[in-house]
Amino acid sequence: MSFLNAIFLFGLPLAALPVIIHLFNRRRRNVVRWGAMRFLMQAATRRRRIWRLSDLLLMLLRLAAILAIVMALAQPMVVSSWLGAGGPRDVIVVIDASMSTDRLVDSQSLFDRQREQAKRLIDDLGEEDMLRVMLASSAPEWITPTARPATTKNKREAAGLLNAAEPSEAGVDVYQCLIQAAETEPANKRATRVIVLITDGHAHGWRAETPGLWKGLQGKINASAMPLRVNVINVGDPERGATNLAVQSIEASRALLSPGEPVVLRATIENTGDEASKATLLEWEIAEGSLGVTSLAPLQPGEQTPAELDHRFAEPGVYEITCRIEGGDDLALDDGGRLVVEVVGRVPVLVVDGSPDSEWSQSESGYLLAALGRLPERAEGPWRSVFEPKVVDANALENEVLGDYHAVVLADAADLPRAQLEGLSRYVRDGGGLWVALGERTEWEEFNRSFYGQGRGLSPVPLQSPLGDADDRERFITIQPPLAHHPATRLLGDTERLDLDRVQIYRRHRFDMGRAGEDVSVLLSAMEGDALVIEQGLGRGRVVIQTVPLSPAWSNLPICQSYVVMAREWLWRLAEPSMTRWNPRLGEPFEVALGERDLREEAAVITPREREIELVAGERAGRMVFHFARTIWPGPYRLVVSDREGVTQSLPFQVWRDVEESNLEPLTGEMMETIANEAGLRFVDDPLA
Repeated sequence: MSFLNAIFLFGLPLAALPVIIHLFNRRRRNVVRWGAMRFLMQAATRRRRIWRLSDLLLMLLRLAAILAIVMALAQPMVVSSWLGAGGPRDVIVVIDASMSTDRLVDSQSLFDRQREQAKRLIDDLGEEDMLRVMLASSAPEWITPTARPATTKNKREAAGLLNAAEPSEAGVDVYQCLIQAAETEPANKRATRVIVLITDGHAHGWRAETPGLWKGLQGKINASAMPLRVNVINVGDPERGATNLAVQSIEASRALLSPGEPVVLRATIENTGDEASKATLLEWEIAEGSLGVTSLAPLQPGEQTPAELDHRFAEPGVYEITCRIEGGDDLALDDGGRLVVEVVGRVPVLVVDGSPDSEWSQSESGYLLAALGRLPERAEGPWRSVFEPKVVDANALENEVLGDYHAVVLADAADLPRAQLEGLSRYVRDGGGLWVALGERTEWEEFNRSFYGQGRGLSPVPLQSPLGDADDRERFITIQPPLAHHPATRLLGDTERLDLDRVQIYRRHRFDMGRAGEDVSVLLSAMEGDALVIEQGLGRGRVVIQTVPLSPAWSNLPICQSYVVMAREWLWRLAEPSMTRWNPRLGEPFEVALGERDLREEAAVITPREREIELVAGERAGRMVFHFARTIWPGPYRLVVSDREGVTQSLPFQVWRDVEESNLEPLTGEMMETIANEAGLRFVDDPLA
């Protein structure tokens, strides 16, 4: 039993008043014997018993009247199975719309089974019942936003909306969807709320590994102001196997590219089914047409294989790449994948030279410029590099707008005023990249005060006094080839093609790595283990600090082949955060900055569910920025922007799905029993019984 207005139960003590009155009337009185009355005693004795019974009945009637008033105000609600449904019901039908429900069983998808079950359930409702329908996925989605009486017309409309519904590429958070359904404002406080979840019985999304979480739903049921029960219909078949090849990831060797640069497209294919797969092909495409195919060998259950394709993009632009496994299996939604890459025509870089010289070979930045493809001024020839460096001395840094550059390089320019250091810090935290190359002009103690700043500055670690003699070329240390797992050093570890292992360092600054945090990455280290180059994320941007100059003053690095690769790869790495991230993770905001000032400030995002969401641009560093945070559905999105003349531009971005959704492990009987006991829900065949 529950009460809609339980506060009136405080009036129950008033029920004691009739009892007190009854007892008060029965108290003893002084007896005065009067001779004339003695002849009436025999007649009164018979009627006294009737009077006592009358007083008792009167007390009970008074007590019942007070209890009736109190209970009427408190409005008790009793759920009894003796008399059937016992009144109107507030029914919420929750349908699992996760990717696994698209699985075929006997030529019918499990989502179609769920849809048929939901229609039968809706048909069984009476006109006094209220109805709502929710699609459960990575986020709850009401397809009937408000509760409606279960009239013939409304039931027909709900069935039509169910016919139009389709499963998504998302997983499902069953717990959160049921919690939202339980917390929804009731349509009728005098009704019994019945939540019916129709699911395919896919284990992922039920959080069976943390059963204690489900006590939260039990608490909602117990605390509900109206009778509440949660029933689950499982349309899946746990004994039925599946055949399924899934594209679990797709990536490029680098997210940012220059025109004509080779890129490796790589997809990871996994057999998540119960049977061995057959040999097939993986087709690669862009909007302009086919890119090629990759052969896939047969895979055993649980086995993975990479599939790679080399390609070059001739023109700048944003390209949406798709791949799809040929042939069919039981789950089609994970047979493909998408990736968005950006090919940029120019990357502005600001180089602050601590010792500028008219002769490029004598300056700190000359060899860096040569590595980027900038020929000496006296040489003739076209500009062929995507990187566009601008060289200034330290005194001119204050006149530059840092937001105009994707990366800033400090070439032995460590002695900077505090205002400029604060500007660089803001620049990096907003997504800029900073490369600090130390050298002869760097005073390590001053560096610790300004750049390290007790761990609050641009450098994640302090320096110690330098080691070595730049004039003694007989004594040197060498560089240990880096591991290929870090994007900045992926190519440098190939000593068969590059000569990083032949670099000689004669003098260097030293990091005090004992004060380094866990987020500091060592890009290059000496053979004896000392860190030579480190990287750390700072806000949205990145900082790279190296202990030797960019010139050959302390090492032969600038005259080695690996120097060219290092310079380009590190500048790409530093520029990435300031560029658009076209492949955000699920729930991660998407942001694109456009420099064209003739664009309208309004734009729209088209979601994978074909919904249009309007956006208004902000401004950062003179650029128009569109920010979108509702990436709650995996799949393809499009940002549609227009210029003031009405010409429309559509920019794609992609949110990757939860790869665990391709794992078709079903709920076991033990899992269902545990969840039912913890949550207070029931797995049933007839949820309205």
